[in-house]
Amino acid sequence: MRVAVLGMDARQIKALEMAFHGPCRAACVLAEEPQAQACIVDMDGYQARTILRELRSRDPQRPLILLSLASLSETVVGADLVVAKPIRLDDLVVRLVTLRERVRQAADLARAAPAKIAVSRRIDDWGRPAVAGDPQARSRAARLLDKGQANALIGTAPDIDLNDPGQLANAYYDPGRFLQSLVIAARDSAQVRGQGVRIQGPWPEIVLDPARGLARIADADQHLRPYGLQPAVLHQARLEYIKGPTLQPGQSGIVALDSLIWKLALWASRGRLPLDTPVDVPVQLHRWPNFTRLALAPGAMSIAALWTHEPQSLIHTAEALKLPQRSVFAFYSAAAALGLAQCKGGTARTSAASERTHPLDPVASERRGLLGRIARRLQVFF
Repeated sequence: MRVAVLGMDARQIKALEMAFHGPCRAACVLAEEPQAQACIVDMDGYQARTILRELRSRDPQRPLILLSLASLSETVVGADLVVAKPIRLDDLVVRLVTLRERVRQAADLARAAPAKIAVSRRIDDWGRPAVAGDPQARSRAARLLDKGQANALIGTAPDIDLNDPGQLANAYYDPGRFLQSLVIAARDSAQVRGQGVRIQGPWPEIVLDPARGLARIADADQHLRPYGLQPAVLHQARLEYIKGPTLQPGQSGIVALDSLIWKLALWASRGRLPLDTPVDVPVQLHRWPNFTRLALAPGAMSIAALWTHEPQSLIHTAEALKLPQRSVFAFYSAAAALGLAQCKGGTARTSAASERTHPLDPVASERRGLLGRIARRLQVFF
């Protein structure tokens, strides 16, 4: 996404550019204002409000982020996004994710019905356009922060008392009993074979194309979720390896394979940890998750930012960020499923999602363990 920065000095712009290339993983690049798809405006700068009016007048539909030390009134903000100063990295990344989603939505609308999009050029004193619809409509990333959506992703489990063995036991789950591990196992096996794979069972059919990093779900998310939540459904699974699945972005039911595994891990975890995960050992985040296509659970940005700065234990992370333990546990479970996070000094025996030796192939390996048990329950078609 091409982003223009207005009203900031050279030092601030350099810091922002570093954020673009670091936590944002080059998903944003600096650009001149005429070519920019979105803009960031420092509202504490000289003539900031004049700049804001001119921006809105030139391109009323272009999304903006406003930076400010003081609270901005609704009259100034309108439908734009706000980041308070001093800028927190996780706050900025959340707003950039939302900004990028708005840019994509506008592009999709323009491609789908270019003749039907009529934008009024009438503007008010702040340059806001008079357009039909709700100007406060929020993107998918913002909606996921709602309480109901958060509970659907990470559950409602209360914090545990580490000194109570009974409570500690309830903080764990076995990934090997859930659809999460079946999809990971099928992905790895298909990668080794250089093929795609069709996963069938009582759930909506899932087709994986590991070479392209894509998956197709025969029905909507809400129809897959109940099976992602249920343990012990894997004995009903059937795998069919297929040559060259023709999955392409934009087709019906197509999602990024990583985003599917991430969501399945959140559903299975429900705010719990993979078995044998230590809660008092620092966690290493190997790389920043691609939040532009992952379901955003509460606190995800803050946790990733903290672990990127310095590895911290799961319990200390919850305390330092003042987050419920379930938020931290769920994030770790999803990140571990993608091989992004690991407890320093070793991983949990049952969180072997990132292993590349595949249990569905008849190879001798001491690491087969969990996924090997899955393989023995499956009917595999060649």
